[in-house]
Order: sequence, then C-alpha cells, then structure tokens
Amino acid sequence: MRGIVIDPKLRRIQDVELRDDNVLPDIWKLIGSDNLDHMTLSDAGDTLWCYGFALMEGPVFAFRIVSRGQKTDPLGGICVITGYDRNSGESCDCHIPISLLENTVEFLDEIIPEVTTVTEESKPGFTHIRQVVTYSRVKNG
Repeated sequence: MRGIVIDPKLRRIQDVELRDDNVLPDIWKLIGSDNLDHMTLSDAGDTLWCYGFALMEGPVFAFRIVSRGQKTDPLGGICVITGYDRNSGESCDCHIPISLLENTVEFLDEIIPEVTTVTEESKPGFTHIRQVVTYSRVKNG
C-alpha cells in the first residue's frame, strides 16, 4: 500500500510502501512510537498520522500544512499519510500526490512548542475544548 512520509528534520517528503494487511506496525516503526494522533487531510479520506505527544516534549522538528490561505497548527516529528476506504473501513493507498504536498508543506525546522488548552462553552450545556499551539524557533549557536 502506498503511503507518504513527511520528515521535517530532513525536510523530505517521500513515498513509502506499507503492508496492506497490518499497516499500524509500519506506521509505529516510521514514527518511532505507538502513541498516535491523526487528522483527516482530504475529502478522499487521506489521514495524517503523527506521534501524539511530539509538541508536548520540548524542542521538535516540525512543519505545518498551508492550504487555501489556512495554516494548520505545527505538526511535530515524522508523520505518515495513508488513505482510507470509507466503504470497507480499511486503510488503502493515499490519494494525495507528493507534488501537492511539496507545495503545501511549510517546514519550520526545530521549534520549542507551547501547547495551551482552552475550554469554552459553545452553547449552554456544551463544552468545547481545543488546544492552541504557539512556538518559538530554536536558536543555533
């Protein structure tokens, strides 16, 4: 199965072959952890997987995705993109071409992230919790 790896330390985006029958161990190995967080990237179901605590553990190489003038919060460490077949509920080849990612991924180099949790009442009886990521650049030298 075709996946894509984004490595912000090496500033590299490349295809990767993942096992069709059991994709999670391959993702864990590439990312370096079995603690995963994810976000949907496209209407086709492409999903970006990353280490869930990367932004909470201090300096990290990071990137963000810029699309239609909108920027995601920073994403830390190596991330893997897989496809998702909504009919079968299984992972599949990702649909996003690398050329699109090359035009939308903004590498941030090494950052010092700060994650703040914001709790808001969205309407009476409903609480909305979100995390806001701010960061500074690591100074070399």
